[in-house]
Amino acid sequence: FTPKKDGAYVITVTSKIGSKTIKSNSMNVQVQNTMIEAKQTAADALVAVYSSNAKNTLDTKKLKITNAAGANIVIKKVAFSADGTEISMQTSSLLIDNATYQVTDGVSRYNVTAHVGMPEKMEILTSKITVNKDTPIEYALYDAYGIDVKAAYPGTVTSDEKVTVIKNGYVKDLKIYMNTVGQTGIVKLDYTSTENKNLILTATTTVTCVAARDRK
Repeated sequence: FTPKKDGAYVITVTSKIGSKTIKSNSMNVQVQNTMIEAKQTAADALVAVYSSNAKNTLDTKKLKITNAAGANIVIKKVAFSADGTEISMQTSSLLIDNATYQVTDGVSRYNVTAHVGMPEKMEILTSKITVNKDTPIEYALYDAYGIDVKAAYPGTVTSDEKVTVIKNGYVKDLKIYMNTVGQTGIVKLDYTSTENKNLILTATTTVTCVAARDRK
């Protein structure tokens, strides 16, 4: 019995001989917020997934990551998702490809097999630009498993001026400035790996200038 949501459940145990029921007992149980999954999102990040909003119930100091040998992996930063159901744990060191890690909050525990493969796809994550403010261009480098391995594959990232078009603004040092709400622009980034000059990835996206209150 592993519920995926909070709430009241009825557990029924039935004894049978063939198709004939001999005895049946039921029990009502109340399931509180609990960890239901652990997963990897980046080369230096694991995520604990909860059945409901854990912002006000979870003691993040109890979150712990260990490797297969039982050694603690230092958690550098903890962040909740907007709905509070996912807690991202950034590690102080890179995870090891194909290594197994365990995530626990002192009650529940889940194992995760890490993947830190060569990046195959680049994606620009920024889509909204705050009006009259330099907005950093966030991007990810995904491996074959969809893991952001940017931290494991340093490189040079530049804006392709032949494709990038920002009216009433500019792109500089991987930041975008726009001064007209509602205006759109096109941004193209080029990535070249530091260790492998033949590893080149590109990404293009459309961005929109918005008021500060609308940028979430």
